[in-house]
Amino acid sequence: QCNIEEGSRCLGPATSTGYGNPVASYETKDVCLSNGAAWNYYGLAPFAGRFGHGAVTLNGVLWIMGGIGSRTRTFFNDVWVETTNGMACYPSEATDVCTAPTADAPLSSSCAFARNGTALCWNSAPATTVNNTFTPRGFFGYAVLSGDIYILGGHRLRGWTAEKGPPASSPSCLSGGSCQLDDSINDVWMTDGQAHAAGPGTVAGVVWQLVTASPGWVARGRAATVAFNNRLFIMGGERLVLQASGGTLTTYFNDVWSSTDGLNWKVRFKYSVECFM
Repeated sequence: QCNIEEGSRCLGPATSTGYGNPVASYETKDVCLSNGAAWNYYGLAPFAGRFGHGAVTLNGVLWIMGGIGSRTRTFFNDVWVETTNGMACYPSEATDVCTAPTADAPLSSSCAFARNGTALCWNSAPATTVNNTFTPRGFFGYAVLSGDIYILGGHRLRGWTAEKGPPASSPSCLSGGSCQLDDSINDVWMTDGQAHAAGPGTVAGVVWQLVTASPGWVARGRAATVAFNNRLFIMGGERLVLQASGGTLTTYFNDVWSSTDGLNWKVRFKYSVECFM
């Protein structure tokens, strides 16, 4: 006896091999779980710990992009994909190691991190050139529209570089300790997510394209973004501006903008009494 509710799944008793046991079903009550009630642990992923990153799905592949590292002293623009559709990955040999990307296999395998099926199969998806990708950032907007992944704006630390980290004299950082975000951006990037072979001066990977550096809306992070009715929408958010005094001025927005291509943006409304059209 089991009350099956909408959005739930029911599991009957299984045999020792994990297959369904119809005989035992007559004597054992099925277990019914609502979606989200049961979680699988897949262990630690190969990418660095982070927050403020983006996650989307495209063509059955899970994408992790960018983000901020420990104590807000590191910023990322790396991209990782998981292609097993949620199923565990098993390396063929115990000595398997990650392989470098090549023209024939642009995405380097991280199946070595999937011992005993406790982790997912994560692959690094590098940009084809260092300069042809979004700059490191966190709390950016992200969405999938018409088969393309878009990244919109975000927050960063003024003067930060991958080589040196935070500026030594940054007023937004404590001595040897944590930093706080103090700068916002408003560029828009996109990729079709397809792997491309290496060419002259490039490595095998995905191609990111700068759609626009001037979308019309003010630089911001922590904005709500979504693809709806064949349009990208960016809504609200906050802008961080480092002041001469060393503090950071935060401005909050309630404007809403939309675009069909990420390039041309139209303000939809600035007041809560208006409606989507």
